[in-house]
Amino acid sequence: MFNLRKKPDIYDLNCLQTALSALSFNLFTATYNELSAFKTENRVGAVNNESSNLAAASEQMSASIQQLTSGFAAVTENQRAIEQQVIGGRQALDEAVVSLAGAEQYIANLSEVVNNLSQKVTEINSAVEIITRIADQTNLLALNAAIEAARAGEQGRGFSVVADEVRKLAEMSATSAREIKNYALELGTGMSETLNNMQNAQQSVHMGIKSVQEAVGPFERIASSTSELTGALEEMTSTAEEQTAVTEEVAAKATAITAASSFASEIGGEAFEHSRTMREVFDSSWPALERYEGKAGMVSFLAHRIIDHSRWLDKVVAVLSGQATGIDLPDQHNCHLGKWYYGEGREAIKSFPKEARDLFEMLEEPHRLVHQYGLEAIRHYEKGDDEAAFIEAMRLTGAARTIIGILMKLIHTVRQEKQG
Repeated sequence: MFNLRKKPDIYDLNCLQTALSALSFNLFTATYNELSAFKTENRVGAVNNESSNLAAASEQMSASIQQLTSGFAAVTENQRAIEQQVIGGRQALDEAVVSLAGAEQYIANLSEVVNNLSQKVTEINSAVEIITRIADQTNLLALNAAIEAARAGEQGRGFSVVADEVRKLAEMSATSAREIKNYALELGTGMSETLNNMQNAQQSVHMGIKSVQEAVGPFERIASSTSELTGALEEMTSTAEEQTAVTEEVAAKATAITAASSFASEIGGEAFEHSRTMREVFDSSWPALERYEGKAGMVSFLAHRIIDHSRWLDKVVAVLSGQATGIDLPDQHNCHLGKWYYGEGREAIKSFPKEARDLFEMLEEPHRLVHQYGLEAIRHYEKGDDEAAFIEAMRLTGAARTIIGILMKLIHTVRQEKQG
């Protein structure tokens, strides 16, 4: 390191320029680190809040899902009971169909028997008719025989007795035949009514079978739907249990993220402390160099402009971190670098090599962006749009990194030209 106690005329110019550029760069680096640390803490805070909210929401969701799972389990048990009842009802319908079919067949067989009996009664009636006619004819013959016996006188007396007995038997036969016929008619009427009733019963049973069979289809659909519903409920219960496990895992990961965020926040705090140390070095060294900066020429001027923008960035960070308000920051045309750049700087740079002139031209756009992004970040912050402010701060970081790179290259080029 050069000796600051030496007289200015023998002061090592190269060391002075090196010290000026190094200190200004260190100050800018400290500011850049603080800007980066601010971004880190900003995101860490957001992540912390979101992680805490996520953990709380996950725990609440887990409790809700567990309650829902219990509800699903209870509904599933009830549904299984209903399914068993439906299956029992389906079996009862099948048994009813079988029983009704058996009853229908029994009635059909009985109807056939009654029908056969009715035919037998008809045959009996026919036989009774024949017997009645025979009895009537016998009675008529007996009457004729009695008349002839009476004509014969004493000789026909015995024949008359026989004829009278035959007539009586014929009358008795006719009377019995009529009684049998009446009984047969009554029996036939009863058989007909019985047959009609059995046919009606058979028809009713047939309609009952048809109704039961028609009910079987919907019952099968009910049974199928009930089975599907039971399966769906079981699947939902299983899914809910899986979701419970997932939400618990999410809550655990959110807690882990919160812990990691705390660690990142500590790192950001350390970065601020490191930047503070670098500032202390600058604050203690720069005043000693300012006495000789006039000899450093363009290098000193550019080093000052680096310091200007370091302090400009400091103010942006102070506003964004809530440490300052109401700060009026110049744009790219009204800062010291901008006034020089768009004024005498264009003439001054012409005396330097092409590389320096090219770097001078390259400086305009990132310089404009630094001011634009910084002012936009403050504007969004003051409107309460922290997310938009953070996005502009991200862009500001990139533009700041670009401009310091160009300024340091320009200082290096100017020093080489002077040394040459």
